[in-house]
Amino acid sequence: MTHVSVIIPTYNRSLFLKRTLEQVLRQSYPSFEVIVVDQTEKHPPEITKFLASIRTRIRYIQTETACGTRAKNLGMNIARGEVILCLDDDVDLPGEFISMHMRNYRSGGVSAVAGRIISSRSQGRREPKRCGVVTWYGHVISNFYATRRRNVTHGGGGNLSFLRKQALRCGGFDEQFAGSQLREETDFCLRYLEQGAGGMVFEPEAVAFHHAAPFGGCRVSDQAADPLTYANELYFWLKHCDVRLVPYFVLNLFVRFFILRGRFGAAGYWWTMPRKLLALVQGIRMGMDLYRKNRRGAKPARRNG
Repeated sequence: MTHVSVIIPTYNRSLFLKRTLEQVLRQSYPSFEVIVVDQTEKHPPEITKFLASIRTRIRYIQTETACGTRAKNLGMNIARGEVILCLDDDVDLPGEFISMHMRNYRSGGVSAVAGRIISSRSQGRREPKRCGVVTWYGHVISNFYATRRRNVTHGGGGNLSFLRKQALRCGGFDEQFAGSQLREETDFCLRYLEQGAGGMVFEPEAVAFHHAAPFGGCRVSDQAADPLTYANELYFWLKHCDVRLVPYFVLNLFVRFFILRGRFGAAGYWWTMPRKLLALVQGIRMGMDLYRKNRRGAKPARRNG
């Protein structure tokens, strides 16, 4: 029986964490451990009491540094399982959730599983044509609410399993992604698959309902006004795409955050635009610096689409 290490990074989501842990500990899969990497400064008394009551059933790490990628790497370094299963701290899970992940590893050729992620926003949506794809020109297509099993090249970081040895071999999660850490899981998946020891499948039966808590975690109230949004996007793109297409990518960022979102009311009022344009310029500079300092000459990872 393959042992699984469930890693749950958490930050300022006490009540959601309690609910998630209760459901993880009720899983039917017979061989797993739970690693909680807690970055919360102080929990309410009832949550502190709850965590103390289950301390013998989980492995608990407390750290002062609030960084989701670092938290996952910390958990992965101490994990005892052959398979790592990363979860968000604000999800609801069925009792067979871990089993639905693990059944995919029985057949050869599978080294990672991206689970289905649904939320109140995904209800009523049509089945997407594409899911878990990164195109050659750097367009990231998620659509993890899909219902059809398929091969993919990335998954959502809050419902993702993979082989521990292969993950350590590719260097784990890149801790240079900051703020909302946008694209960190996609970057990890592409580098992970470069190891070549099996592909990744999307498993719709391994479903997690994501509450998308409006606070805590790495939530950012306004991505378009946050320089780190653009820095993460550009850093990811430079690592995995043709650098000669940088002008196209910058134009793409502008269209996505200032035209398309503005059309549907998500970019905010017109008087906020100068601040957001400044954030775009700052983010582009930050992303270029990250790439030059940390990933110079990085080999592009493979992708489908």
